[in-house]
Parts: sequence; C-alpha cells; structure tokens
Amino acid sequence: MIFIKVNMTDGTLAIEDVPAEYKGLGGRGLTSIMINTEVPPECDPLGPENMLIFAPGFLSGTPLVNTSRISIGAKSPLTGGIKESNAGGTVGAALGRMGVAAIVVEGLAPEGETSILRIGLNKEVSLDSAGAYKGMRTYDLVEKLLEAYGGKNGVMCIGPAGEFRLASASIQTSDTDGRPCRAAGRGGMGAVMGAKGLKAIVVDTRAKAEEELADPEASRHP
Repeated sequence: MIFIKVNMTDGTLAIEDVPAEYKGLGGRGLTSIMINTEVPPECDPLGPENMLIFAPGFLSGTPLVNTSRISIGAKSPLTGGIKESNAGGTVGAALGRMGVAAIVVEGLAPEGETSILRIGLNKEVSLDSAGAYKGMRTYDLVEKLLEAYGGKNGVMCIGPAGEFRLASASIQTSDTDGRPCRAAGRGGMGAVMGAKGLKAIVVDTRAKAEEELADPEASRHP
C-alpha cells in the first residue's frame, strides 16, 4: 500500500510506502489519526499547514458490498476541529484496487493557480493546469474532464463555492454514469481543497486489484 503525497506549494509529487504507524488503517480512521498527529491544532484551516487527505476504506476495491467509499479529512474551516466527510462513487474503489491508501495534499499553490491531480492506470501521477476550468460548475467540469482524459476515469472536484473558499463547500465525486452527484458535504472540505489550489482529482478506474482476498468464498457469505 502507498501514499501519494502532493505538495501544492512547489508542485512536487511523491509515492511512498505507508508509514508503519498508519498500516492497517483506512478511511475515517486514517484521515483523523493523521490530522491529529501531523496538523498543528492552532493552524489556519485554509492555510499551508493544514492537510487534505483522501483515503479509501480499508476494504475499498474488494467485492465486499458498501465498502468502496472515500473519506476526506482535514482541519475544518467550519468547526476548527478534526473533520471527516465521505462519499460514494467510483474513486474510492479505483484507489483501493491500485493499492493507494491515501492521497495527502499539503501546502498551498501560488495565488491564482489551480491544478488537476491526475492518477493514471499504472499509478503515474501528474499535476496539470486547471486554468481552463476555473470557475466551472461540477457537472460541466466533469463532462469536460472525461472528454479530455477519457471516460474510464473517476473524478473528485469542487465548483465555484470551493474555489471561493466558502466554509460549507462540498467535494463532489462522480458515479458510474460520470455524474458528480456523490457529495462529501460536511465540514467545508471543498473550501480546503479550493484554498490549496486543487480543482479536481482524476483517477483511472481500470486497475485490477493488486491483492487477492485470502478467503473469497467467505467474503461472499459473511
């Protein structure tokens, strides 16, 4: 399992093994423990010291039902505390099949810059300019992104509310029909994403699971 680490301040990307202290965690447990451990409690939720963490559930990407959600965690601009909001859609399962335990977004992009994080089929990662999509609402945005990157992708994104850093802004996730109708709507996670200068995350959904279930038959008959 790996972390994909994104520093928005200098645009650097890294793929790292999951640190020992976070192994065996996923979803809400992982995001909340990381925020508690690594984010200064007095920091500005919309400042560079806050982290924005996207973590699929520990069983995401497996055939087990109701497991493939994505948890999004940060210090909340609404409450000032540790917050997790989660959503369904295709991205959680896609990251789980790739063996991605979390996407960890740090720092802030230079003022006025906005980017798309692209995660390809073989876990190749890039930050692409989102200047052409600035101000776009989520349904139009996802339609354009799927045209640009291909239909076999899932998208997490923000609309104008997130870009304007409104404290109640959500992060929207696309479903199997390519509609960004699954919302991580609690805690203002969209405002944190907008503050960091991240407009969208585009994830290839074609990956096969990297690890087999130890007992596939038992998983079908819990």
